[in-house]
Amino acid sequence: MRILISKTEAIGDAIIVSSLAGFLKRIRPHWKIRYLVTKPMVPLLKLCPSIDEVTDPGDPTCYDDVDIYLASDRNHRTLRAAKNQGVPLRITNIRRYKTWLFANSFIYYSKRSYWIKGHEALFSFRYLKQLGIQYQPSINNLNEWCRLQPEPSYQLPKQFKNKRLIALHPGSNKSAREWPVDNYVALAQQLKNHGYTPVLTGSHEEGERFKLFFKNFQCLWGALSLGDLANFYAHCEAVVACSTGPLHIAAAIGTHAVGIYPNRRHIHPKRWRPLGPKVTVIYHTPSFCRATCQHGGCGCMQSISPNQVFETIHSGQL
Repeated sequence: MRILISKTEAIGDAIIVSSLAGFLKRIRPHWKIRYLVTKPMVPLLKLCPSIDEVTDPGDPTCYDDVDIYLASDRNHRTLRAAKNQGVPLRITNIRRYKTWLFANSFIYYSKRSYWIKGHEALFSFRYLKQLGIQYQPSINNLNEWCRLQPEPSYQLPKQFKNKRLIALHPGSNKSAREWPVDNYVALAQQLKNHGYTPVLTGSHEEGERFKLFFKNFQCLWGALSLGDLANFYAHCEAVVACSTGPLHIAAAIGTHAVGIYPNRRHIHPKRWRPLGPKVTVIYHTPSFCRATCQHGGCGCMQSISPNQVFETIHSGQL
């Protein structure tokens, strides 16, 4: 039996849903699990020990020998391709636009009514009902099943060897509320003063945006593939970021992931916290924020001080 799980969306979403593969490998170890992601994410998801094969929509063989297509995303084009290639069972959420045209097995749920009753990863487990499997995992289960393993052959660049590395990822590509860049600068300086080596990570575009702020620190703007980013994070003591893909990568690879979140219902850390064995979430207040704000001008995020984040790292608090 070969099941193809499709998650051709954001990095964090693909990492979170990999916990489903971890669960299936435990209850159906003889099943082959193929994971469909965007091409840049292929090297990253190949680090997941629960996934047998990783492919992208441009691979003409990605639907070969597939018995079950689980559409855990909104990509109706890949679902249509699965139908055209003769995949026998194609499962989708009937609420998703157009996907129901190409599926033959349906679940129904609305995330709007779910809000923060549980983690985002739980949605993917609802698809298993169509396979006769019903299970509601705990957060500890999800932490265990969402795993990446660093490549043994990865060589850490010479300038970072024998250093206490702390990775800071200040951008989010507008996918999350961002912690102010001045706070990252203050945190980087505080870390440096205490013997750590802060390293800035992000895309080339984020580097163009932030490079003037971090000219006195070591930066890897656009220098790493997603697979190498995970391998690099495995050598760090901690990774600090807002609710964005690299934070999920750090948690899954086993590094202390320090996530900075606003306390808003639809982006609350209870729903979007990274999954892994070493995760700390910092958010500003026990009550929900209802203020109108932008990605880079969020009062919730501004209220979290660099010293608060530093103490979390320095004390090893989990």
